[in-house]
Amino acid sequence: MNLKWQRSISWCLFLFICFSCFDLSANTKPKKQTRPAQTKTTKSKTTSSAKKTSTKKKTTSSKKKTYHKAANTKTVNAAPGIDELYDPADNSIENTAYLLPFLKALQSADSNVVSILHIGDSHLQAGNYPGTIAQNLQQMFGDAGRGFVFPYNLAGTNGPHDYTWSSSTSFSSARIVDRNVSFDVGPGGIAISSPQQNFSLTYIPKGNNVNSNIREATVYYDAGANGANTTVFSSGAVTTTKPIEFEGATGTWQQTTFSYPVSQDRLNLNFANTGVGQFRFYGASIKSGRNGILYNTVGINGAQFLHYNANKNSLIEQLICFQPQLIIYSLGTNEAYGFTSGEAVRAEIENVVSVAKQYAPNAKLLFTTPPYGMRIRRTSSVRKKVGKKYKTVKTVSSIPNPNVVKVQQEIVKYCRENGYALWDFYHIMRGDKRFNTGWGADHIHFNVAGYNLQGQLLYEAIRKAYLSQQKN
Repeated sequence: MNLKWQRSISWCLFLFICFSCFDLSANTKPKKQTRPAQTKTTKSKTTSSAKKTSTKKKTTSSKKKTYHKAANTKTVNAAPGIDELYDPADNSIENTAYLLPFLKALQSADSNVVSILHIGDSHLQAGNYPGTIAQNLQQMFGDAGRGFVFPYNLAGTNGPHDYTWSSSTSFSSARIVDRNVSFDVGPGGIAISSPQQNFSLTYIPKGNNVNSNIREATVYYDAGANGANTTVFSSGAVTTTKPIEFEGATGTWQQTTFSYPVSQDRLNLNFANTGVGQFRFYGASIKSGRNGILYNTVGINGAQFLHYNANKNSLIEQLICFQPQLIIYSLGTNEAYGFTSGEAVRAEIENVVSVAKQYAPNAKLLFTTPPYGMRIRRTSSVRKKVGKKYKTVKTVSSIPNPNVVKVQQEIVKYCRENGYALWDFYHIMRGDKRFNTGWGADHIHFNVAGYNLQGQLLYEAIRKAYLSQQKN
């Protein structure tokens, strides 16, 4: 009897469970079917205007995100108010009254040669930035020649793209930024050396400079001990050689000028019977024989004001050889990456200016500030678990260099306190969105387009000052 009751109870429990499951599944299915209907009902209550507003907000939000993403990858932490369009009125030179003698010289450039010397660092050595300034000024006031040129390719470094050099021998090189340089590196801040007593050197224009008219060329060199017997000649040219003399100059430092009866498309040089020891070549100055602008550029990778001061003879030789009416100083980038103090930067600027006052007292000085937005790279190490082991993972991040503005402020302050001309490129480029795509990979240098834009802006600032002076 107990067995029958047990079986009956078991069947009852089984049936109860089955009906419960059936009821649960029945209740679940309608929910799945009615859920979309509820969603549709909710959407149907939403007005068409609300739909448009919602869509508009989403679109605006996505645009903002895209914009800031681009800004973070191409520009540097733009400060408030920097994103407005560039105002050309901001691109001007401060204290143009100080430049009046130079601006008047430009006015008579059709009957005279106006010499400009541009001194700087790696922003100048590649040639794009100063080359754009020179090209525009020469189109406006006349082309007196290519100016200073140096065989950078024979020295194993980069240089302007509008010329090259070839030689029958190989050379070693030295620069003002090299440690323990015990000899004069010449007006360009760089020299090539060879122990050979007989060799040739050829300057070859390229690109837009290929049809360069060379009517006169002056070469600078040190023939070494007993160098008085050195013969330097170029076919068809009238040759004049004289020493460069100033306090502290070496007795063997010379310059030879070649004058041609007709224009040459390249400069062929032959050196024979050079003195004992190393023969050092310092570059050449190319002239067209016409009036106008002669633009001489001296730029050395890594250079600071202190490097030019430590090699004072280079500064003196630049002033004696190029006889500039305007000197443009474009330094400060490397000071920002090896920054010690504003006082140290100012002291080096004062030393450079003192040399200019002594050896080119009539030259006018124009200072430019380094670019806004240059970056420094920081490497951080983090221990991460990779598989079953922990490894050190290095990450490289790029952040704005906080010392750039310190150098910029020191240059601005010095110019304003002493009455020198100033082109504050740091400030000018901040509002110019065209520089967003002008940076090189290191975010320290510009690409070609960026340097061309920088050169165009400085030319426009000089032109504005010139036209303003004419009105007055």
